Amino acid sequence: MDEPKTPFFRIRLKQNRYPVLLLTQGINTKYDKYQDPRTWTIDKGSCFIAMAEILGVNAMAEDIQRDPSQVQLVRERGQVIFVWTDDQNDVGTVQYLKDIGIDGIVYDRYVENIRILTNFL
Repeated sequence: MDEPKTPFFRIRLKQNRYPVLLLTQGINTKYDKYQDPRTWTIDKGSCFIAMAEILGVNAMAEDIQRDPSQVQLVRERGQVIFVWTDDQNDVGTVQYLKDIGIDGIVYDRYVENIRILTNFL
């Protein structure tokens, strides 16, 4: 029987070439909530990821820094977790995120943080 041709099915098909992560904001003080409720918390995003069978979540670092236990929540579901935000331009923040087990960090000023990034890879 053929899989239904839903957007989730098509996304799963991409994963053999391109890792697919759900972009979330989580709880933060900088931005308005996206309209999509799956992005409002890391837990909601992670539940959707499990249902859609995609690789993991790309969460705003502020939410992870607020509650680092969310890294374990995502890991227990067999997912990966990347983080993003402009706060990661600080070397100390990048090191902290690395120390708590983040799989990948999306940030500006790569050259300024190359020493930490080299150890992260």
